[in-house]
Amino acid sequence: MNRTVIVPTNSPVSSLRSSTGVKKVALIQNISEQLFAYMHFSSYLKPYGHSCEVFLENYENDMMTALKEYDPDIIGFQCLTGNLHFGEPILREYKKYNPNCLTVMGGAHPTYIPSVACKEGIDAAVTGEAEGAFLDICNQWDGKLDSIRKIENVCTYDGDKLIKNPERNVVN
Repeated sequence: MNRTVIVPTNSPVSSLRSSTGVKKVALIQNISEQLFAYMHFSSYLKPYGHSCEVFLENYENDMMTALKEYDPDIIGFQCLTGNLHFGEPILREYKKYNPNCLTVMGGAHPTYIPSVACKEGIDAAVTGEAEGAFLDICNQWDGKLDSIRKIENVCTYDGDKLIKNPERNVVN
């Protein structure tokens, strides 16, 4: 599948761009229906200078090959309990291939059970509304988990201890 990545160079919100550089974000999904959350995230991140591509299982000949070719800095997965079996192995496998890539799970499953979402191969979970948290993750990720540990709505592990940060105010 050919992809075109458009990163705005003259964004009206350029002052809010990442101090750690533009991030390449891959969002993976296995549901053939259009997930508006993914489209929303992509359109939300691009004005801040980040590139974002959605990888859909049914349209990729080989998901892992497609991800390796794109070479993302961050991979995100919107997890409903029923599709955990799809995203979790991909995040883990890619993390083994590229340990510097941040793997993030969001959605209903990690919101209600964050301890299940943050495990080997999955660096962070986003709980609740994710737009602001995911943008903060993209802006602050510098290759070290400490760079995102204090972001609201983000859960990570520090050793065996789950760190669940407070949730930010709901967007109205």
